[in-house]
Amino acid sequence: MLNFKNFFENVDYSEQEFSDKNGVYSVGKMIEFAKKNKKPINIEIKKLLHNLEPSEHETGSDLPGHPEFIKRAQNASLEFPIIVVKYPDGLWIADGVHRLWKANEEGVKTIRGYIYDDAELHNFIKN
Repeated sequence: MLNFKNFFENVDYSEQEFSDKNGVYSVGKMIEFAKKNKKPINIEIKKLLHNLEPSEHETGSDLPGHPEFIKRAQNASLEFPIIVVKYPDGLWIADGVHRLWKANEEGVKTIRGYIYDDAELHNFIKN
């Protein structure tokens, strides 16, 4: 079984990104910072469920409910924390929507995650 450290050492997050109206951010940088400076906490699933609603930015297999999305979600490990950004309008997932979907399907009440305040995002702007 992979432990948390080995998982993130064996997965290339360098190209993964998260974006909002203010910019595009490196998920890899967010994960590296979290590993060194943050502790994962338990986050109530019900506070995150809006992340499973389709958005105008998602198409095809990126849409929750699409067969490829479901297949990837079923293979996701809940052992690894998600990355969440706290905005004034709620908690938004930067990395871990598939894990959230799986946790919700399994009836889990909380999921482990790192939470960033939206003011911290400037540290992770993608070059």
